[in-house]
Amino acid sequence: MCILRMCFILVFAFCEVAFAWGENIQSIEADFEQRIENEDGMDMFYRGKILGKSPNKARWDYQIPLKKEIYMIDNEVMIYEPSLEQVSYSRLRTKSDFISILKSAKKQTDGSYHTTIEGIEYTLFVDKNNKPERIVFIDSMGAKSILTLSNVKINGTINDKVFHFSPPKGVEIVEISTR
Repeated sequence: MCILRMCFILVFAFCEVAFAWGENIQSIEADFEQRIENEDGMDMFYRGKILGKSPNKARWDYQIPLKKEIYMIDNEVMIYEPSLEQVSYSRLRTKSDFISILKSAKKQTDGSYHTTIEGIEYTLFVDKNNKPERIVFIDSMGAKSILTLSNVKINGTINDKVFHFSPPKGVEIVEISTR
């Protein structure tokens, strides 16, 4: 359940990236590095690629420390972990409404953007070209996430097929309840 919750939070964080460009954003693609600082001092580090398309599609391809793919469309989430030969499937209570998230962020006097979604405050920092470079948030369990983006492409063409996932034969499929 912890990985599902983190994925949900990450998708919202990813969507936060877009609010620097208003409602005109249709897609985003970027490399990412994520550092999670836990209250107990155990840091985690991830690296990969993210793709998102308005209004409700996201795909995370983790490369480090282990390969993992996360697919989100509306409120459906599939997490494929090849090393475990497992797919976790879940339906979130709400879907990530990309456009609503875009509208909710407010520019601050320091040039950053802030919004709060489901009780979690997100801060986005943009570079001199108004592209996202870092998103910081603290999840409901007290872990601080710092998501650093690079090679950001805005409004490029992304085929919808990259957001659909068919589990490989022989993998275990686990359905996770989100009550």
